[in-house]
Amino acid sequence: CVCVCVLTRSLPKSLVHLGFPCERNQTFTEARDSVHTVFVSENAIYAGSVDGYVRCYDIRMGRMVTDFFGDPVTSVNLSHDDNCLLVSTLDNTIRLLDKDSGQLLADYTGHKNTDFKIDSALAYNDQYVISGSETGEICFWELVEGKLLFQNKAHTETVCSISAHPKLHCVLSASVDGHVKVWKRPGDVQPADDDDE
Repeated sequence: CVCVCVLTRSLPKSLVHLGFPCERNQTFTEARDSVHTVFVSENAIYAGSVDGYVRCYDIRMGRMVTDFFGDPVTSVNLSHDDNCLLVSTLDNTIRLLDKDSGQLLADYTGHKNTDFKIDSALAYNDQYVISGSETGEICFWELVEGKLLFQNKAHTETVCSISAHPKLHCVLSASVDGHVKVWKRPGDVQPADDDDE
């Protein structure tokens, strides 16, 4: 299930004093398996589940819209222009969908993602799709054509998390190997700080 308010009254007192306590306002129970990813926009909550569905809970309209992908969903993100949904599944595929119609605009392959929850992201200008891989690589694709621009062996184990800076050509990668690396720009093959090696 997906709970609208993630924080509960059982938080440590230090968080309560910071103004974080809230009560659960609503619970969404439609998922038939684990919910692996959630994304909140201004007017909607997106939840991706192992049952193969992405559910969009439209807060303004009070309705739910679903898209079925067939394979477990591991990552859901919205483009910065708020028009497209980026969805990763455990079939080695990332898909870009029109948010309103659900039409497939592009798909991205060339990375390995069959066993682990791996995040994907859009670069700050929505020009690139970025993902980790179970082979320890970071992959960049051109958004519109879906062409794999490059793969870089970034970690010794699965790259499970990717985060793109909202305004700069900067990407963070996190891996099962226990390292987080900062990358200065999408074309750069060297991390910003090699002191962790």
